[in-house]
Amino acid sequence: MSTSWVGSFLLRVVVVVALFFSVRASAQVPKFVDPYEVIYGKPQLIQRALTPDRLTPSSASLALVQARTESMLARLGSVAATFGPGIGNDKLQRWATSIKRENTEAAQLRERGKPYAAWDKAIDDYLEAEFLSGLVEAIVNSAVQTHTAGTGSTSRLSEVRARLNTFYTHLGVVPVNSVSVALALSEAYGAWVELTSLHNLVENRPAQLLAMLQLSGAPVAPGKQGEFIREVMEPVFISIIQCYIEEAELALQASQADIATLVRPDEAELRKIARAYAEAARENRQLAQRQKEAHSLPDRGSERQFAGYLDYKLNQEGLSFEEQHRDEKGMAGALLLLGISRSAYSSSLAELIEIQVQLDPAVTLASTALAENEMDRLRKNRIVDAEQRTREAAAQARSVLGHVPALVSLNYAQAQELTDGSIEDREKALTELMESRTLAELAAALGAPPLGASTPIDDSLASSPSDFIRVCIGRLRFAMEGPAYGLLQKRSISLSRQEFRELFMNAVVQTCTSARDLTSSMPRSLFLEVFYNEVMTWFREVKIHEHAMPKLTDVCATLPRPDQELLERQSCTLTQQAMSMLSEEDRQILELNLIQELSYEEIGQRIGITKAAAEKRGQRALAKLRAAYKQLDPFSVSLWFYPQRWLGELDRLASIRTDSLKVLANQGFALN
Repeated sequence: MSTSWVGSFLLRVVVVVALFFSVRASAQVPKFVDPYEVIYGKPQLIQRALTPDRLTPSSASLALVQARTESMLARLGSVAATFGPGIGNDKLQRWATSIKRENTEAAQLRERGKPYAAWDKAIDDYLEAEFLSGLVEAIVNSAVQTHTAGTGSTSRLSEVRARLNTFYTHLGVVPVNSVSVALALSEAYGAWVELTSLHNLVENRPAQLLAMLQLSGAPVAPGKQGEFIREVMEPVFISIIQCYIEEAELALQASQADIATLVRPDEAELRKIARAYAEAARENRQLAQRQKEAHSLPDRGSERQFAGYLDYKLNQEGLSFEEQHRDEKGMAGALLLLGISRSAYSSSLAELIEIQVQLDPAVTLASTALAENEMDRLRKNRIVDAEQRTREAAAQARSVLGHVPALVSLNYAQAQELTDGSIEDREKALTELMESRTLAELAAALGAPPLGASTPIDDSLASSPSDFIRVCIGRLRFAMEGPAYGLLQKRSISLSRQEFRELFMNAVVQTCTSARDLTSSMPRSLFLEVFYNEVMTWFREVKIHEHAMPKLTDVCATLPRPDQELLERQSCTLTQQAMSMLSEEDRQILELNLIQELSYEEIGQRIGITKAAAEKRGQRALAKLRAAYKQLDPFSVSLWFYPQRWLGELDRLASIRTDSLKVLANQGFALN
């Protein structure tokens, strides 16, 4: 055993031990946020990770990405065509020549069947060309002004400010008709805040940008600072702002193609999630700062250093904005705060992952020439873990919504394709995976049922007829709220949150207590018909005549006689008639369990009985309600035994209801 080997071994031990104790001493553990737990106090159950193919973006999203890539490549070509031999400066001429190449990396990736990586590269290429074009234009304008002794400003900052204002106004009129749209809107609002902060830095606080350059090792000579801001900083940041406005609009367009799903948290709960994200982001940023101060990170160049300073500055301003506006009212404001804080939170986690990579002993002990390769190797390992976590979060979102939101799948697909690229691509892939994961976690929270109804109930849990009713209610409550909401969106019917909840639960209970076959898919297939009938009945009896909202446990003042006219019998609904046949005790247990969504343990505490007794009483009440339905309507709501000739009649009645709705709406009876 050679002494040099021993020395090397001891050095490794010393470094590892030092790093181990420094990590423990400063409690360097990132803070994570589960948005569902923020609202309900308990985390959702972890789902089995989706396979990568289940996260493939939809054909509509792919078409949008491909069209966007083609558009950017075409614009890249038109911008590059302006870089002729008369561009002047030799360095600029060489740069322009490199941009004018015909077969760009984006075009190559597109031809190799990697559309999402091609999209990413097309953005980079386009930004580079736009920046060079703006730089040349600024230099020319400066020369013209010098020659003519002009003093007027030729800055395009006012034009970009107007574009930002228009973008914000557009976001304010987008209807939030799905979780996917809520995600995209929050991201677009977050982008607006960051881009506005960037614009303000360039226009009003250029000294801060120059200070960042100074800290990153690329100072600008005092006599050249004004010229540098005008000719370099303005063109590059104007290009970035305009490009990322378009990217936010594309993401919103892709999300609007997703199916309609109900956003369950109210405005206050969205702000609660936003605050949790913001607090976690601040703690993670402080942790990152402590790690940077306690250790020497590898020198990765002034460009990366400046980008890090700028990213930190923009996130800091976003978090300050969240703190200043967290008490303001309005759903748009809540989505704005959610977008800012989630973006800062995701960015803070990505930064901590990168710091872990750079502080790994393998990197610390490597030579300068090999440090980047070691960091790349470590990133590959972290990509495997990050991808697993992302697929688990996506599975959670899919179990709640029935699909993976467009933003989640787009970020994931881009990360997947970038993983096969360069060292810089893999660094970006980790960031994209963190974006995808946190977006999926947020989507699951925005669409998940409240605590206690967060998992579907399986038929195997039922052992008696009353159990089957409970299982049916649990299954429909979990699976059909999204489709019910989508049905209203499709027919342009707008209900308040409370109105929708009452009508939805009425339909669930009526379907499960009336359906003949609870063990098949019959209740699910019947539910939308029952729900639509409930909405139409409510529209006729409540909205037009302005009666109070009926509750599930409402009863008839007097039960109609069998010999009464049909119209008189229908004035007291089937549900009200069935509820009238139950005791007050039975109706109370149904009210507490189905409407207030209390567990049987909570019900027992409320009325002074044991959990087992409350559960037995609840099952007995459901069985009595089912028997009442059968007595009042022997054929129930099941289409199983209907002759085929009735199916056409049902279609005709459905069209009559639709036409009636349109007539009533035209007469001013809008469902608001």
